[in-house]
Amino acid sequence: MAKNVVLLLGADVWIRGPEAWERHPVDGRMPAAQTIAQAFSSSPKDEPVLVYEPHGLAHQQVETPRVSRGVFASLERVQDDYPVVGSESLGWGIEPPMPAPGGTCATLIHFELNPGLLSVRNACTERGVRLRSVFSAFTAASAALRSRPETPSAALFLLPGFVAVALTGGSRRSMKAWAEAPSERDWKTVASLLGDPGSGALQSKGEGETRRVSVTVIAEGQPDEICPFWAELRDSGRISSVIGLDGLGAAAASLSPSHPANLAEVFPEARNLTVPLIFVGACGFALTLAFFISAFQIGRLYARQAREDSEEERRLAERVETLEGNRARIERLKESSPDAFKAVESKRHPSLLALSAAVPPSLVLTSLAVGEDGIFELEGRVVERDFDAEGARRTLSRAGFVPASGGWSFDKATGRLVIRGALAEAAP
Repeated sequence: MAKNVVLLLGADVWIRGPEAWERHPVDGRMPAAQTIAQAFSSSPKDEPVLVYEPHGLAHQQVETPRVSRGVFASLERVQDDYPVVGSESLGWGIEPPMPAPGGTCATLIHFELNPGLLSVRNACTERGVRLRSVFSAFTAASAALRSRPETPSAALFLLPGFVAVALTGGSRRSMKAWAEAPSERDWKTVASLLGDPGSGALQSKGEGETRRVSVTVIAEGQPDEICPFWAELRDSGRISSVIGLDGLGAAAASLSPSHPANLAEVFPEARNLTVPLIFVGACGFALTLAFFISAFQIGRLYARQAREDSEEERRLAERVETLEGNRARIERLKESSPDAFKAVESKRHPSLLALSAAVPPSLVLTSLAVGEDGIFELEGRVVERDFDAEGARRTLSRAGFVPASGGWSFDKATGRLVIRGALAEAAP
């Protein structure tokens, strides 16, 4: 049995009683912070560990070098995308970086969207409890599964008032939780994350082989009363084990406070001050912190906006350059064959106007031939890597340049595009 471990899952606090785990719904009379602090204060000799998965905890996979938590927080790209790494009022942590497809590494960052954990830590401090270890449900589940990182595995939480799926192994890690009774659509999402329980559809491709995901169920109560497709999942043979909250709590208690996913590591150590000094210091700290956080965030917003404006300006300049190039090519075609161009222009003027509006900025026209019978051949060169071939096909077809069967030829290696077909009336 896990010692001095408390779980905050969704809107419920789970505390280990003498006989079983007790569920304490959070309400206005007893906030979660006070409930947790009171539970920890009853066992002051044991190191407290909190499994923390409230409404406002986010989980996102991030590409990163294989670095420590401190180095990760110092990366400029991480600071720009996740300002939480510079905050002392929001809890955050990362899973150990693991190899990802493409030769890179990736981690899963857990972070609060709104302050909450700081209130829990302060409530514990007021009761003389030093809360140093706080882990998300994903981190606790990963420790409970103890599977190899490269092995596809998932943890399915089935508790009254809390359902979640944690993909802990394989090339992509993720966490999705529902703190209220899932709807029919939500259960479809759960099934999709696990794969089709009847066929083991969730697979991870390894070197020349595919492997089915194994599922560990973390349940309290009767899983068949919570999960509508429990029988199908059980009969699929993919459930490797079913553990209770004792197993989850014991796994969380086995984690070191120095683990990079410790959400409480960001908070400074509490000082041994008198109550009046604590109150005055906290007020001053909160005001100063609010000022600096506001100034810090405003500065980042201005810097990000400036970068976005510069990038948009660059894209527009490239598009203008491409359009000017197309216009110059058309003028050269006029000069090289004025009579032929005038004949085509008089008959096909609407089509040419539609074409000029339909050519994407990433495509430079190199030649266009339209016969008296409406048969055309258009050739161009792609100048950008993000060329949307299917989108260009639809846009040119609406302009009346509809490719015939087999009349669309695009060579990605050289960027050469050739379209042959019969000219049609441009769509409105």
